Amino acid sequence: MNDQAAKILREYGIFGWAEILFSLQDGFHCSRSIDRKAIIEFADMFVSGLGPESPLLSDVIDISLNCPDSRMDLLKIVSRICANTGNCNIELARKRWRVAKLISVLENLEPNSIYSLVELSEFWECWGWPADMPSSARMEGIDSENYAAPEHFASVISDHEEWLRAQLLEVGSR
Repeated sequence: MNDQAAKILREYGIFGWAEILFSLQDGFHCSRSIDRKAIIEFADMFVSGLGPESPLLSDVIDISLNCPDSRMDLLKIVSRICANTGNCNIELARKRWRVAKLISVLENLEPNSIYSLVELSEFWECWGWPADMPSSARMEGIDSENYAAPEHFASVISDHEEWLRAQLLEVGSR
């Protein structure tokens, strides 16, 4: 799912060093780190905009040409890049990943399925049941009879889509 989420971040124009750094940190939510290929491709694209005197040049070229296999080694390099750029907002990166992963989940849900509702609950559980999640994700006040009803499913999906629109504005998508 991270590869699909990274693709979504790139499509929305909100993929950068902070998002890479966040994905390499311990506890990246409920999945493995981002694919090295995506990091190398980003470094290749990024290096073309750097001047020969840039303090980032050595580290970006290192990733581009010799991307470490070790997550910890790569984390050190990306941490240096973020420190040198001075604009790696990890909280914003976390929100961007959460948005991209939710888009990915919603794109792959079965329509009107109780399993899809369970999958959405598992998604929010992975992100620690954040206070700003859609209200329908809390499943408060819904009894077991109505939980699987098509109307409830449609309402939950609509609520998540509305939440995503607001989040996309907040995280700076194009």
